[in-house]
Amino acid sequence: MAAVDPSEVGGAFVAGYLSAILDGLHPSDRLKRGISVAAFAVTGHSSWQGLPTRGELRP
Repeated sequence: MAAVDPSEVGGAFVAGYLSAILDGLHPSDRLKRGISVAAFAVTGHSSWQGLPTRGELRP
């Protein structure tokens, strides 16, 4: 995947991290989810188009 729009990558990371907290994941898994969501987010042309679905994320 190539980065298309790196704006708002920080917000995407925080969204992934917070969703992992709500799912009760271990701190290291929270970081992994935040990184994954941020990586997906930069592949879209806006801050939300590249965001993954729950099915695209690892547990």
